[in-house]
Amino acid sequence: VDEAYKHYQEQFGDSPMAGNITPDQMQESFRVKLDDPQKYKVVATAFAGRDGVQSVQDQRSILDQLFELMNGMNAVAVYVMILMLVIALILIVNTVRVSAFSRRRETGIMRLVGASGFYIQAPFIMEAAVAGLIGGVLACAMLLGGRYFLIDGGLALQEKLNLINFIGWDAVLTKLPLVLAIGLLMPAVAALFALRKYLKV
Repeated sequence: VDEAYKHYQEQFGDSPMAGNITPDQMQESFRVKLDDPQKYKVVATAFAGRDGVQSVQDQRSILDQLFELMNGMNAVAVYVMILMLVIALILIVNTVRVSAFSRRRETGIMRLVGASGFYIQAPFIMEAAVAGLIGGVLACAMLLGGRYFLIDGGLALQEKLNLINFIGWDAVLTKLPLVLAIGLLMPAVAALFALRKYLKV
């Protein structure tokens, strides 16, 4: 009862009627926070109609709209990610082609003295890989900073939006090696294929 009264004061403390309500006038109620909010319908159905349960307020319409919005945002994020990957690959290929074209005289001399194709391609591949690794490090830093600013500090969405289970630090940290690996390998592979096709010496 005391906790219900506390929640009532937090929600309706500015209302003129709030001062007329005392703790003994509050009905007993329970607030349940689900590990998986999408299963709220199952929980509401299980408790509705039981003895001693007057009603179950699941705010279904609000949550449905919230989950639809989140699913839509996830889909948009996936499309944006794919688009950015394609653009990044195009930029990498064009950059490597320009670099190879500007050094065509040096690579031609290397070919004339008997250097293998991979030996000629290696500097371009390493250059692309190092640049990609630097980008991966910056992406990891932005990911860590964004996680802290948006969820823990700064906006503190974890405290403001209790219904949402935000991604934890363990999940973020496990993704960092993947980000670094993609940042290292994707430019190197793109440079390799670009050079095989366009490096003419």
